[in-house]
Amino acid sequence: MLGVFFLVFSFDITESFIQDKHDPGPRYLPMILGCLLLLGGGSSAIAKLLAKRKRQSLRIDPKAVMIFVFTALYILALPFLGFHISTAMFAIFSMLCLGVSPRTSIISAAVVIISVHYIFLVLFSISFSS
Repeated sequence: MLGVFFLVFSFDITESFIQDKHDPGPRYLPMILGCLLLLGGGSSAIAKLLAKRKRQSLRIDPKAVMIFVFTALYILALPFLGFHISTAMFAIFSMLCLGVSPRTSIISAAVVIISVHYIFLVLFSISFSS
């Protein structure tokens, strides 16, 4: 569903509000994300159909609910806490929820934040603040 959303509405993006008008990122990034989400969802659906597992009663996985809550809180926290703090909290808590060790989750969160910071702020000069 998210893939369809990103793909359909990405065609309405014609220009960036804050960056260079010739920057293709604001238009093509949602298209690429939409295609990847569609491919991932389609391959997951096909894998489930091919597996033909017995259908168990519908039950909600607590980890999935927690990841959903963490994602919603991350989106809400971004404007108030900023990219670095909210991303660190989201990455660490979601990885801990999935059973990753605390040391690995902290190191992984740091690597992601440093990489994104370097790519967007240093290489592309795109500011995270409005």
